[in-house]
Amino acid sequence: VDDRLEQHRRSLEEPRAGWKTWVADDEGPVGFAVTGPSEDADAGERTAELYAIYLDPEQLGTGLGRRLLEHAVEDLRSRRFDTVTLWVLETNERARRFYEVAGWKHDGTVTSERVDCEMRPTVRYRVEL
Repeated sequence: VDDRLEQHRRSLEEPRAGWKTWVADDEGPVGFAVTGPSEDADAGERTAELYAIYLDPEQLGTGLGRRLLEHAVEDLRSRRFDTVTLWVLETNERARRFYEVAGWKHDGTVTSERVDCEMRPTVRYRVEL
């Protein structure tokens, strides 16, 4: 978690070209999403990526995460992206259901990501805009 916090802190201080960070505020920051052009090797130039979306656990189930996701995706649509992808831990069933309810589909692509000093499978989801 500390590594991710530091990574996202750096992305706010020195954003990459085309990246945007959205912050959900409820009398203070309670979540954020980060989007930008996809860096996947098989991505087309009109493919974006949802790099991160996090919400304070107390905000889960309030609709705030859905609104944050919709806002980020609508911005990507306005920037003329036609596809958005994201990566999620294979075992993160709650997040996977959240994306599936929002219309995202697992595209069959699987890789691994280092989490807590061990490699864990991650799966790619996509939605066409």
